[in-house]
Amino acid sequence: MAALVPIADFDALEAAADELLAREAEAVLAEGGPTATMAELLADLFAERSEDAA
Repeated sequence: MAALVPIADFDALEAAADELLAREAEAVLAEGGPTATMAELLADLFAERSEDAA
């Protein structure tokens, strides 16, 4: 299924999603949750996965 929406509506939805994720991240940090550097994040994203991890 596809839908045509005005780009302004799509941009508003994308901005709202970004805000929600930022609020969730701030809450995790406020609770002393784990952090990661950008390098660690990228290394994890691009690391080869073994059959067991899938």
